[in-house]
Amino acid sequence: MKKLISITLSLMLCFSLLTSIPALAGDNITVTLNGKTLTFDVPPQIISGSTMVPMRAIFEALGATVEWDATTKTITAKQGTKGVRLVVGSHSILTFTYDDSGNIINDNTKSITLGIPATIVNNRTLVPIRAISEGLGADVKWNGTTKTVTITSNISPTSTTKDATQEELIVATNAEFPPYEYVTEKGIVGQYDGIDIAIMKEVAQKLNRKLVIRDMEFDSIIPVVESGKADIAIAGITVTDERKYCLDFSDTYFTAFQTILVKNDNVDVKNVDSLKGKTVGVETGYTADVCLSEVEKSKNITVMRYTKNSGAVEDLKNGKLDAVVMDSPTANSFIGQDPTLKGVADNGFFQKEDYAMFVKKGNTELLNEVNAALKELKDSGRIDEIAKEVGDRLASTE
Repeated sequence: MKKLISITLSLMLCFSLLTSIPALAGDNITVTLNGKTLTFDVPPQIISGSTMVPMRAIFEALGATVEWDATTKTITAKQGTKGVRLVVGSHSILTFTYDDSGNIINDNTKSITLGIPATIVNNRTLVPIRAISEGLGADVKWNGTTKTVTITSNISPTSTTKDATQEELIVATNAEFPPYEYVTEKGIVGQYDGIDIAIMKEVAQKLNRKLVIRDMEFDSIIPVVESGKADIAIAGITVTDERKYCLDFSDTYFTAFQTILVKNDNVDVKNVDSLKGKTVGVETGYTADVCLSEVEKSKNITVMRYTKNSGAVEDLKNGKLDAVVMDSPTANSFIGQDPTLKGVADNGFFQKEDYAMFVKKGNTELLNEVNAALKELKDSGRIDEIAKEVGDRLASTE
């Protein structure tokens, strides 16, 4: 049984400490790197006279490796012998160079004052493109007439401008499991979206491979990977000892459980047992529905089934329901949008599961590459960011 995930979203690289501003319309700014046009999921903005772009995207486009220190809330990026260091919320950026041994040369360290600190727009941290690019040794020019930022660097652009000859990474999934994989009109990879899809998109970028999604029945995933028709699988898959005999699993990227959503002033609901005699909403066919269906009679719970979580949440707020049970990323998004709601966990009832990807037994090379990419995403807090972004998209469209 696949189960949905709980994510501790408070560890979002501590980006909640940054200044937040409302989403802005794009300023129709074009950014080119070595003659290639870069694309961003959040368009560049002119804020307080500075051209701001998504931090992670510009670092990766410039070929920089990024490290995150959660204790000091410091981001360090390195590209060749050049490096930049940015402290969250600070109006300055530190630039420096490395010697052949990888040590910072203190004599070449410079501090640059920023007109505006890192700023959150549409759940993306935007940074001033000139300071970041020049700090990593690139030349930056601005054309006010055409609103074009031209960057010239001694590296090649990354995933946003790779040619079509790159090797494919074929991923098997079952796109019927929101918020992890699902079909939507505005997908992030073709028609597909979800936490797993977003993670695989960034893994593929780090491996310099073209992501190809193969949607299939859940029961078909294992034989398809075993036969070599897909390179890897991700689909809210639980690691079990039985599966380990025939498959090689990646490192765990999520631990999954459910959240009971109630009104903020509700002091009665503390766990599933306390739902006795209450009316509870679930989305038809998903984990909450399956789990509560097994106990609705024995625990005297009236389960109301909805086609969308949003309908259940509206009935909760209108007093027609006592609670709604759903995956934690989506629940946290509803809570973030409405402070009159809160979440209650019952990890004793909702079984915890570890989620991981898997490859064909013996495909050690790909497994090691994937694990290295996953480590970067986990250490930087990016997976928590992805969960928040997907939850927000689901909560806003349901």
